[in-house]
This record gives sequence, C-alpha cells and structure tokens, in this order.
Amino acid sequence: MRILLDVMGGDLPPCELVRGGIAAGHQSGVDILFAGDP
Repeated sequence: MRILLDVMGGDLPPCELVRGGIAAGHQSGVDILFAGDP
C-alpha cells in the first residue's frame, strides 16, 4: 500500500508528524511519499 501526500505549495508538514508517520508506515508496510519531493 502506498500513500501519497500532496503537499500544497511545497510546504512540508511539521518534522515530528513526518517522522512519526513514516515510522508508523514502515512498521505496517506502508510507503509514505510526498508529492513534489526531489
């Protein structure tokens, strides 16, 4: 399962939210990507 977060205006969510979401995603086998990431 892959989740694509469309970040409006290129703004990233708060770092804690990103780290927590990615860590939780990896534990359940979910890839979390950000649209517009290089």
